[in-house]
Amino acid sequence: MRPSFVPSLWLTIGLLLESTYGAILGNAAYTIQDSALAKSVFTNGYENGKKALVRVVVDSFDYKITAKSAWNAYDSTPNRLHLNEIMMALWKDDGLEPGEMVTVEFSWIVNQPTKDAIASVRS
Repeated sequence: MRPSFVPSLWLTIGLLLESTYGAILGNAAYTIQDSALAKSVFTNGYENGKKALVRVVVDSFDYKITAKSAWNAYDSTPNRLHLNEIMMALWKDDGLEPGEMVTVEFSWIVNQPTKDAIASVRS
């Protein structure tokens, strides 16, 4: 068995399981791309929709949500959604209730306003 077979198999399965669907909180300017690895939110107001505005992992087993990347400060979408609104919508999208959230984490996020927005998800 070739060692490169297994990782490429998982990558293929992950891509096949990826789905894209529309509006967050009724705002059609935002779309969600859901893959086996993370939920990514896109809008034309950030990098013309070519890069993810927000990337989040929802862990329904440990009741944890982790923001992997967030670029909301650069979002020029009219009536833009705030990071805490997006994260809560993604949490609920997995069928979870706000009161079930135990942990909110972030990684690779360095600016304090974004950290504050992530912390406010639970409030």
